[in-house]
Amino acid sequence: MSLVQLLTDAQRNTTQDDGGDWRRYILDHLDYLASRSPRHTVDETILFQYRGNVDWYIKNHLMQQEQIGWIVRLLNNFNNDFDFKSTGELIVPEDSLVIGLYQAYLTIQSNAQ
Repeated sequence: MSLVQLLTDAQRNTTQDDGGDWRRYILDHLDYLASRSPRHTVDETILFQYRGNVDWYIKNHLMQQEQIGWIVRLLNNFNNDFDFKSTGELIVPEDSLVIGLYQAYLTIQSNAQ
């Protein structure tokens, strides 16, 4: 992947963890996300392919476009990607739900200024 492609992807994926206000907004809305997000069954076959890499699982298996691995780790109480090692259910919000929250966050931020 070229540097131009990486920079373009980074600019397009606005839902990345910024370590600041956006992260705090997501932390405040974890219950909301958990209650409205589908549960995906992780079996041995999936785990064999994606163990230790939540981002790769979300992008390639679930075909989601937004970079929400950090949100999935929060929702599933993972400290890091290495905690993605057991079969069972995985809570993964839909892209549209995260984008909707991001739009609400932007509205709140613009009204606060």
